[in-house]
Amino acid sequence: DLGRYDDDPDEREGRPRGGREPVAAAYATDHGGGSDRDMTMAIGVGIGLVGAFLLTMAVGTKFTVALVAVVLALAAGEYFAALRKVGWEAAPLLGIAACALFPLAVYWRGIGAFGLLGFLLLAALLCWFLFGAGGSEPRLLEGSGATLLGVTWIGGLGATAAAMLRTSDGRGWLIIAVLGAVAYDIGGLFLGRAFGHRPLSSASPNKTLEGLVAGMGCSAVVVLVAVGMFDLGPWDGAGAALALGVGAAVAAPLGDLCQSMLKRDLGIKDMGSLLPGHGGVFDRFDSLLFVLPALFWLTALVGRVG
Repeated sequence: DLGRYDDDPDEREGRPRGGREPVAAAYATDHGGGSDRDMTMAIGVGIGLVGAFLLTMAVGTKFTVALVAVVLALAAGEYFAALRKVGWEAAPLLGIAACALFPLAVYWRGIGAFGLLGFLLLAALLCWFLFGAGGSEPRLLEGSGATLLGVTWIGGLGATAAAMLRTSDGRGWLIIAVLGAVAYDIGGLFLGRAFGHRPLSSASPNKTLEGLVAGMGCSAVVVLVAVGMFDLGPWDGAGAALALGVGAAVAAPLGDLCQSMLKRDLGIKDMGSLLPGHGGVFDRFDSLLFVLPALFWLTALVGRVG
């Protein structure tokens, strides 16, 4: 909104605050599709993440929930840091704390905690701007909207992992979701590189239609095998395996592409650099954040949660 910054020469010239170039121009210099990815480093980091996940699963679900809380807090930190770089106002401390607390509260009190946390978050957020924590001239709509988007996306969706772990089949259920998201990422990356030639969308310039289809196929097949052959999760049988496989295959690319659209809008390549070869924590878990609630609510709708 250039009208709000009439005294800012950067804004009069069409550049975002802070002297950044226009979003399209900034992104055009670095498409972020992974063409320059250090695959050796990426594989090593990926193995380390899987090892940490399996270790906490073996020790106990409480430790897995704690790991989820740390991951969500790191992803939220990257999100709010990216907003700050491009001049967007938000409530970062409140948002990061909320993302970390969501899985802990849901594991403690169940899915009913979502409603209570939503109310407390909104009340705290309004007070944040009402009492001037957002600066001398806080912009309520921009700041609260950006904060709520980040907390709902990262903390709300991610906390579904904690809801899964409260159930008797929670470990297997969570493993299914992780397998579905990882299969999409790996299948889309390698098969897309090998066979892809038709660009998918401007939001993700280096992704291809072939890579999308391959990733979705890999996700569906891996979940089908995990449910149908190894009886993981709260369901069993061919119908359950097919439903969860399709659910993961649809949700994973939505999470990936929505996060790519966000980065495109902000004019950045990666949300962070904490995970070498992967970008940031938010970059690594974007697909999983959509797969988790998709599988959870798909199962809950047919009364198989318990």
